[in-house]
Amino acid sequence: MLKHYIGHATVKNVKEFDIDLLVKNLSENVKLRPIIKEKNDEIKKLLSSYGFTFQKLFFSPGDREILVDDKNKTLVCINPISIHPRYGILEVFIAYENKMILENIIKIIKEDPSTGELKEGTYIETKKISQYDKELKKLSPHGKILRDENNVNLCKKLYDDKIRKLIRNIISNFEDLPLPLDLIKTEIAKTTEEKKIVEKICNDQDLFEKKYVFVCKKCGYPSFHISFRDKEAAEKLLASSSFNCPNSECDSDEATIKEVFGVKRNVIKILTQGIWLEYMIGEILNKEMRKVWIGVMHDNDELDVVGVGLNKSILVECKDGSFGQNDLYSLMIQAGDIHADVVLIVTTQPVHSNVKATLDKYKEKGRRIMKIIEGDSTKIKNELNKFLSNLKEKFINTFFTWERGRFIPDFLESEEEFF
Repeated sequence: MLKHYIGHATVKNVKEFDIDLLVKNLSENVKLRPIIKEKNDEIKKLLSSYGFTFQKLFFSPGDREILVDDKNKTLVCINPISIHPRYGILEVFIAYENKMILENIIKIIKEDPSTGELKEGTYIETKKISQYDKELKKLSPHGKILRDENNVNLCKKLYDDKIRKLIRNIISNFEDLPLPLDLIKTEIAKTTEEKKIVEKICNDQDLFEKKYVFVCKKCGYPSFHISFRDKEAAEKLLASSSFNCPNSECDSDEATIKEVFGVKRNVIKILTQGIWLEYMIGEILNKEMRKVWIGVMHDNDELDVVGVGLNKSILVECKDGSFGQNDLYSLMIQAGDIHADVVLIVTTQPVHSNVKATLDKYKEKGRRIMKIIEGDSTKIKNELNKFLSNLKEKFINTFFTWERGRFIPDFLESEEEFF
């Protein structure tokens, strides 16, 4: 599919708006050819050459116009929508290859005397972003952690399922206790591949902290009551002082210096609290959404990820663990509070069938799109990208099919708010 631009402008006076004049200006200045009056089969064939396929088409000369430039692979859909006897919205979809042609089209639309400023995105997206910018100003505890770029980089490293599994096992067995590398390998790694990964992550200064401790030469028991970040400092102290083995069953007074590795505390927090998952989901959404919020507060509720784009508002609950009935009830209240169009539950653990049955009941009652995405990080990425791709295709199709209701904002209260 070609690159595309989506924008909207307010129509200050529907009666004065002349789509034919705008079409004429685009035809003369950008050499675009109107095709709205061609037969539907011919339009379908032409649009398919631009990568668009549709189950149905519905066109009326007074409703919208589509213009194409076959030579320069450019397609423009103009969709005026009356939402009041006097004022309305002009939705614009442009598929293009040449950025200069895109800029010329935008310039002509902006110069139309009967429309307001052309803004990127749909009218609903713009209003939703404005609403959320006011309501989601405060960061949640997770959002504050993600303000640190170092923590963001840690999240990205923890996307790897194998790395995350091994670090989780280390934390489960030893918490942040610093241990020799060979001991960690023996206790945690079961395969040659895992031993290599353990060695790699232990030597990653972002994930693990390396220190030096005294170890008894006779029994190998480490002395953790004192540790050093610098090996030279450890050597100097050992040379100038005596050593007594901390093992009560050993009488040795000889020690050697050994490297030990412990998981950093911020890594433990980011992993065990699922912050890595929230950031990963936010990154994926950001490719298709016009704006994404990660780790924010709405009143007293912590929201993991919120996105606006594809003419939808999306609320995502992320769980690096089990997702239960109480989690679902809380999530549905949050979705209602922010008027989310789409609710996604993303979890690394299988969701119980009882929870899925309750979610199905919610689906039957309302118009909100709801979906569970479960599995490891690779599966989650693939499923979420597939979901967004389908959502995007349906959204773009609305510019060429008769689904006008999707563009009419249900929260418009007054003419003042409209402008």
